[in-house]
Amino acid sequence: MDRILRALRAAMHRRKRELLLARRGAQQELQNELKGTLTALLLSCEMTLRVPNLQGIAEAKVRAVYELAQQMRLKLDAAT
Repeated sequence: MDRILRALRAAMHRRKRELLLARRGAQQELQNELKGTLTALLLSCEMTLRVPNLQGIAEAKVRAVYELAQQMRLKLDAAT
């Protein structure tokens, strides 16, 4: 009976550890994907803001998107 209990406890411990590692891996993968998307968004905004004669309203909107993307990047960096 003791041997069965030890084996069961070890199996439960392994399962918890495997779930934790899987969760961490999925979280890291998602963060990496989001960072890549944010980088593309930031670069697109920067390129758009360099367009000559960009109208004021359009420039303000693109700048707002750029600032939001920067805030998201900071939050993602803080989470790692």
